[in-house]
Amino acid sequence: MPVITLEITPLTMKQKKELVEQISDIAARITDIPKSGFYVYIKENSTENIGVGGKLVNELAPHNALKILEIQREK
Repeated sequence: MPVITLEITPLTMKQKKELVEQISDIAARITDIPKSGFYVYIKENSTENIGVGGKLVNELAPHNALKILEIQREK
């Protein structure tokens, strides 16, 4: 039972469905394990629970907070 865990800022239900589907498809293709065998856990973290550079993201200027979250998602 392969497990994939994602930690991310809150998503819509539509985004979660697409993310789980695509990640499962890719993992199954790469590993030759059936898609049905994968468990995907999504742990959502609000910006008040994320710190960057010694500050909570929700305390940063809104444009800086979004920029930091975009950079994190690209990694």
